[in-house]
Amino acid sequence: MVLMCVLGGKGTIAGPVIGAILIIAFNELFVATLGASEINVLATGLIMMLTLIFFPLGIVGTLAKHGKLPQFLNWD
Repeated sequence: MVLMCVLGGKGTIAGPVIGAILIIAFNELFVATLGASEINVLATGLIMMLTLIFFPLGIVGTLAKHGKLPQFLNWD
């Protein structure tokens, strides 16, 4: 659950929802392509690491900060 909040954007309402959708989608994609192995966990960790490097406030938080958040995700 923490990964979903970090990926989507902590401190936002839409962030955990977007994070949950993305984590589940990435997990299903990795299981389908890589199989249920340690590589799946490594790929998920790599996605999280890249997200924290390029989107330090999460995806929704960073987009909102730069004024590029789509209106349908602005739940404030």
